[in-house]
Amino acid sequence: MASYYVTQSGSGNGTGVDASNTMSVSTFHIISSFTAGDEILFSGAFATEINISQGGIAGNPITYKGTNGSFVDDGTAATVTVSSSDDAISIEANHVLLENFAVTNNGSGGCFAVSGSIDNASDANDSVHLRDCIAVANNGDGDGFAIKSASNSTTQATFTRCEAQSITGVGDQGFTNHNEQKSYLIDCGTTSTCQLPIAAVGDLIDISGGTFRNGGESSDLIYVDGASSLVATDATFIAQGDGASANIFSTAADEVNSITLNNCNLTQSVSATGQNLLQGLPGSGFYMQGGELNIDSTASAFIKILTDGVEVHLDDVDINIHTLGQKVISSGADASVIVENSSIDYSDASYSAHTFIADNNTGSNTSYQISNNVIHGGNDIGFIKTHLNTLNTYSVSGNTFRDFTGSRALFESSDTSDNTGTLYAANNVFDNIPDVLSGEANVTLTNNMYINGTPLESIDTSSPVMVPIPSIAWLVMALCLILIVYKRAK
Repeated sequence: MASYYVTQSGSGNGTGVDASNTMSVSTFHIISSFTAGDEILFSGAFATEINISQGGIAGNPITYKGTNGSFVDDGTAATVTVSSSDDAISIEANHVLLENFAVTNNGSGGCFAVSGSIDNASDANDSVHLRDCIAVANNGDGDGFAIKSASNSTTQATFTRCEAQSITGVGDQGFTNHNEQKSYLIDCGTTSTCQLPIAAVGDLIDISGGTFRNGGESSDLIYVDGASSLVATDATFIAQGDGASANIFSTAADEVNSITLNNCNLTQSVSATGQNLLQGLPGSGFYMQGGELNIDSTASAFIKILTDGVEVHLDDVDINIHTLGQKVISSGADASVIVENSSIDYSDASYSAHTFIADNNTGSNTSYQISNNVIHGGNDIGFIKTHLNTLNTYSVSGNTFRDFTGSRALFESSDTSDNTGTLYAANNVFDNIPDVLSGEANVTLTNNMYINGTPLESIDTSSPVMVPIPSIAWLVMALCLILIVYKRAK
């Protein structure tokens, strides 16, 4: 393994063999003798593009690393600042590790780019690996970190602890892949000055950890297109943009596109009033397991389903609703929605015309399954509002609804007897709910429990009801029995 030293203009004899004889960037570009295991150290500020065309072998990459002024790896980044239509740093070889660079491109090119012509689908996920790199700024038409477009690409890359900061041009993306390939983001992030933090166009974007923010006007935080899947685990997403198109996520039409979030935290701020739009071919959807969903937006619908076959599944999610719009979930298509094992907290909500589920498309046929949730704290808030002439089915079972106040009913049925839409509520607990139901056509209520409220169904008395006796009562009864026996014995 050999070490080589690079500065912008070079020094000494320019061979790059030590820190006193550094090679220039122009010399670096023409050397072809780097081999697997070599370490190329960059120090200082660079004002020209850096093109990496040589890589190592599987398990033994060539490392290109930014260092401090003494070529010591202490976390100090080498800086690259250009105004170019080309990418500031481009990687065109397999088995490359790029570390510790901070890049600004004031032109129309991007900051960091991985060529889509690298054939590494059969190699390790990190055979092309960018680590501890920062896309400082780009306000032209380039991306922060990108896998570039190429015909029949099989390129994959891994990004670890990378950050896209001020990526502000219209259509600019913090992290994106432009091909049918996979990319991996580990503990990466974006700042609120990033226009579109994540764009998934390839086969898969796999995210582990990290915090992603956006603050651009009318921008998504996550956009999925090109028959892609985005999977994130233990990550945080915060939509801080402005306007009616600023939101957390959306999927494109005409392909199967999906978003799966595991133990993630999502927040849509009050300034971001855009709907999170779901569309695509059957099998597309939004799936969230665990984590938190914080809605502080006045969007007319937080999740809006646009095309048939789309699925929404929220499982074991803490849903906190603050300042809010007219509804959380709305479908205008034949779709499937499951909300289960979750907590839905309205205690801080401040919008009285809100309904958790409400549709407005005549003829839509969406199946809603709402089960085993705890929903509480609503003031003049409805939970389900059915729409006239839809074919929707609403199955509401095993939930606990408590502490709803105001004049609105929990369930507002607009169905009529000639509709085929139905609302079925069974085995729920309604605790301190002044008005459970408005409208009765095509509504079935069965085996529900009413606490501090008026039952809306007859109680089945065909079999005896066993009422559990608290353990303290058994103790009191035992003491009384002992006293009786004692008195009789005397």
